[in-house]
Amino acid sequence: GGLDVLNGNLSLGTFLIDVHIFQQIGVSWGAFYSIVLQLQASIPRLERVTTLMNFPIDLPQRMSLFKHRRAVTKKLRAELFEADCAGLPVDLLPVRVNDPSKTSGRISMHLTTDSSEVNIRQGR
Repeated sequence: GGLDVLNGNLSLGTFLIDVHIFQQIGVSWGAFYSIVLQLQASIPRLERVTTLMNFPIDLPQRMSLFKHRRAVTKKLRAELFEADCAGLPVDLLPVRVNDPSKTSGRISMHLTTDSSEVNIRQGR
């Protein structure tokens, strides 16, 4: 290195170019190391996403519940339409809560209840 320049075995320009090259290599390795640290920090998040993606799906149960709700709503709307109620039948549909023990407890007015269902009349 520097002694070769002093002894005349290496020109000053060549020595400075070598120093510059080593400096650029260091900067490049520093950037690479920064990227590796970012990748390493994202591994726990990727593990969490992988865990969540591998849980069993509940789509068949949701589809079954959706079909049941649609059938009940269709039946109730038909009954209200046949009764010639004023207004749109959809505005007169009761809001039903099955198993009210699992609700937040904020349902308080206009309730008709039995042991497993709460009916809330709309517009009253």
